[in-house]
Amino acid sequence: MKLHDMYAAEIKKFKRQEMKLAQDRERYHENRRSNTKDISNIIQLSSRANSKYLPAVNSYARMDLAAHFFNVMQKMFTDEERELRFITLAPERYAFALKQADNFKPASFKNMVGQYFRNCSYIGMIEPAYYPVAAANEHGRGVVHWHAHFIVWGCSSDTIAQIRRKVAMRHDAFVPRLPAFLVKPIHPAKVPRVLRYCLKSPINKYTFYRTADKVDRQTGELIETFTARKQHMRPGERATIANVMRDYYLDDLVVAGGEGTELKRIIVKRALWRFHRDNKK
Repeated sequence: MKLHDMYAAEIKKFKRQEMKLAQDRERYHENRRSNTKDISNIIQLSSRANSKYLPAVNSYARMDLAAHFFNVMQKMFTDEERELRFITLAPERYAFALKQADNFKPASFKNMVGQYFRNCSYIGMIEPAYYPVAAANEHGRGVVHWHAHFIVWGCSSDTIAQIRRKVAMRHDAFVPRLPAFLVKPIHPAKVPRVLRYCLKSPINKYTFYRTADKVDRQTGELIETFTARKQHMRPGERATIANVMRDYYLDDLVVAGGEGTELKRIIVKRALWRFHRDNKK
């Protein structure tokens, strides 16, 4: 399959998924129109008319942003020799109890990424992961962990290895015994699928809990072990995350640096064209 066709196939899948989420959200809120202030706010933010503002809870806005993301990135990554890496950065410090989850400041996270990757180019998204049960973590039940997925290029394997060591020294992972920094080399042909993953609305919930400890055969030391599980969120849980995200905008959750800074500027400008058009009237 040609690269152009891969991008077309992935954006089609993305739009189909987001459209289903939008319709499910509308039905869920319609059935619960006791019309509390929070529900009314989410209904308004999620509407097609308000997608021009790029609310993070708005699936129509995500479809608009993704279309421009795919278009710009398709033109950027045509060289099959280019070294690309897919990074997940998930320090424990950005985990919040559910009631405090909207205290998260995207600028703080983006500054951290910029410090570590200042010699690289990168672009991706910050998103929340919902843990209804996180029994092994001090936050207990109902935790939102903000983290980022992004594509990195323009720096060597040694540079990435140095960044990974620094992150490991300075940051604990939210899920015990798992790293706060994950890296995976990707071929340019895989970029469309990675973009679909980065840009999607939150659809999964996560659970981890401590299981029986293991014994290190060489040292006799007890090693804590944990089991993690991923499941699709129920409609009520998606509503919970939507409420957490109600004050965030997609352009504020885009993380970018190096050459990615200009890509972000182009993508966001195009995604906000209706907003700028209407403001000129």
